Amino acid sequence: MGLYPRNLLEYVALQGIPVGPNSNIYLVDPANGNDKNPGTNFKAPLLTLPEAYDRCITGQHDTVLTLASAAALTLTEQLTWSKNLTHLLGLGAPTMYGKRTRIISGADDISPLVIFSGYGSIFKNLRIVHEQADDTGSLINARVSGARNHFENVEFAGNATASSAIDGGCSLEIATGGAELLFKDCVIGLDTIEEATGCMAMVVSATGAARNRFDRCVFAGYANSTGAGLVEVNSGNSIDRAWVFRDCEFINLGTQTMASAFLFHNPDARWKRMLLIDCWGMGFTDWDKDNTGMLYSNMDIMTPGGVAGYLLASVVT
Repeated sequence: MGLYPRNLLEYVALQGIPVGPNSNIYLVDPANGNDKNPGTNFKAPLLTLPEAYDRCITGQHDTVLTLASAAALTLTEQLTWSKNLTHLLGLGAPTMYGKRTRIISGADDISPLVIFSGYGSIFKNLRIVHEQADDTGSLINARVSGARNHFENVEFAGNATASSAIDGGCSLEIATGGAELLFKDCVIGLDTIEEATGCMAMVVSATGAARNRFDRCVFAGYANSTGAGLVEVNSGNSIDRAWVFRDCEFINLGTQTMASAFLFHNPDARWKRMLLIDCWGMGFTDWDKDNTGMLYSNMDIMTPGGVAGYLLASVVT
């Protein structure tokens, strides 16, 4: 039996989404929905994501489902997902790239496009991307400032224009409060637009964000400058305890080789580490060109030339 006309509550439970005694499930179909519909079954879905989110109640494991289609979920203003224990799941092919369960910008220069500030929520099978041709400036695609959230197969694709792929622009920002997060099988960054100095896949602007983990994630870039990078940490106080990157890929396919995959400002390595476990990279000269001591790894040193990444003195093996 397919999705239609299965009960939404049953479908959510099968996907491993928590369901409580007061949970509501809303379906969004950007091609066939109507915001005057109840949105609680496949026959009468909602049209927009903000309408579905507004109907959710914080703390009771409400869930929004969005159905894949040729149409996207278009935001004309910033969306702040601040309700706790409130989940968002895309119903469509779980590809890593170019998912049709996508959230795009429908107005210029929205930054961040989406803010995840609630806690304890699950986000699966989504693509979040700036797609306005007139976007300019240092735009943030998505910001996470809520703790203990789970992101699985989510593609964060910012800086989709040359005028926004500049210093300060990023696909994902981890801000203060974004602690004890888990990212699984996610893509962070975009490899289609040339990036200038300072453009990053992920920026960590937090203060004291602890124990974040990235499993089997891809960090992507397309550098037009050696000063572009993949992960930038704004200060030594940005992270706390260990951040783990396990089986992750760090890939720059741009016209320039990045000087460093990671960039640490004012590092403080006393009890703050980023651990690279069985990771791989290409398109940069060094993992940490400043040898800050913030990176630890179990990987062998990579020595071939060309586009291979290198583990140098900054990485302890």
